Amino acid sequence: MALEAVKGLFREDNGGTYEIDVDLKKIADRAVAFKDRLAGSFKLAFQARLHKRRAKKQEQEEAPGEQEAPEREYLDLPPTCHLQVGRNCWKDVPISLRGELWLSCSVSRSEEVLRYPELLQQELPKDVEFDIEKDTPRTYPSYRQFSTDEGKASLRNILRAYAAYDPEVGYTQGMNFLAGILLMFSPDEAHAFGALVVLMQDRELRRFYGRSMSMLQVQLWQLGKLMPGRLCKHMEACGVVPVLYGASWLMTCFSADFPVSFAARILDVLLADRCDAAMLKVAVSVLVRVEARLMAMVDLEDMLRFLKMDVPAWDEETLHEVLGDAFSRPWGSRQLGVLASSEGAETVAQAMERVAGMRGVGLTGALSSASAAGATSSSVTAAAGEGGAAAAGADGVSGGGATDTAPSRAASSRWGELTSPGSPSTSACPTPTVFPPCLGGGGPSLSVTIPVLPPPPSACSALASPSGALTPTMSVTATAITGG
Repeated sequence: MALEAVKGLFREDNGGTYEIDVDLKKIADRAVAFKDRLAGSFKLAFQARLHKRRAKKQEQEEAPGEQEAPEREYLDLPPTCHLQVGRNCWKDVPISLRGELWLSCSVSRSEEVLRYPELLQQELPKDVEFDIEKDTPRTYPSYRQFSTDEGKASLRNILRAYAAYDPEVGYTQGMNFLAGILLMFSPDEAHAFGALVVLMQDRELRRFYGRSMSMLQVQLWQLGKLMPGRLCKHMEACGVVPVLYGASWLMTCFSADFPVSFAARILDVLLADRCDAAMLKVAVSVLVRVEARLMAMVDLEDMLRFLKMDVPAWDEETLHEVLGDAFSRPWGSRQLGVLASSEGAETVAQAMERVAGMRGVGLTGALSSASAAGATSSSVTAAAGEGGAAAAGADGVSGGGATDTAPSRAASSRWGELTSPGSPSTSACPTPTVFPPCLGGGGPSLSVTIPVLPPPPSACSALASPSGALTPTMSVTATAITGG
């Protein structure tokens, strides 16, 4: 291709010799054409691969006796999917190509894939084992793949292997949704585990689940700054802050609330590392699309019900349009500034207090208003103090179901570390106020206990409190409507 481009810059005379064509415009045009051909090489290769696979499938159908062993069965999933490759979305491609794409993105973790059997043999702390056992049957309960003993065992194995691989994080609810969706498309447990390691380590999602949950708190603050300014002000005036709807979006890659096809396209981008702050881009794209609807609402309950129930129930075409907008449009200069610096970042508690002050109510009143939107599938627990305050004082996510706001054993032990001798006294903190969710339903649920303790300066200096004093924590339980 390069040789043809160079030869095109010369012209042959009648004597068989070549003279240089010094037409600069012609040179520039050919250079642009060469660049376009080079940029389109991946597209052509991908199309050729699709054509080859379809031709092979047709040959197998015409000669049944010579068919190879059948490919793995994708339970509850359609035979084709929308595959996101960079900024391009390939529609109606064989679903097996998604697994191949994910495999190619996790080649760097082949050593961890080989270690998978070894990791399964390691013993885990009892509290981690307990939480994994409790959450396994709650993950995609309506999917046949996870309704069988074999499917549950595969999910349990991946979560146990990662807890052994990364004991600092161990297991936190939200990771089960990621592991489940990776299992749906990966050829086997070991490669699904490798993809999970890529997400947690290479893409740094483990910071969503670590002791300080620094990444979650920062991105919830950034979400409020990245959405349209007038929408943010309007929602805050109504008492709606990002944690009430965005926590489960970010901690499960949208899979706890939205259909699997929606979350899988986001994972296409995350695994390939082709978009900065991909999940924030999707969240902003959703909010931009519904801006007019939200601006017309004045009730907290109506807003949360709309975001948690109505939006995920959109038809598949509309949801894919939302993703197309998110991945095809670059961040604006203002948004890039927000992503580049966390100066002035708020913790979740600080955001709640600020919004409560705007509305002329205390923090407890604001939480009560949020709890009154139990029909929206969100409940909030504000708690701090000794003893019972452990219910919301840890970093991590409880294994709570639709009405389960109790902490995990790991959460309780971490709170004990924080309130050990030498730590600031918490005796003056209020008694925990629990607001159980009012919404039933059979979808999976996510109970997020967000520590509003200052994260370590190394994790996010902007969120560190100079005094280091303990501040109240809050727990948000989000029950998925369409994710299961």
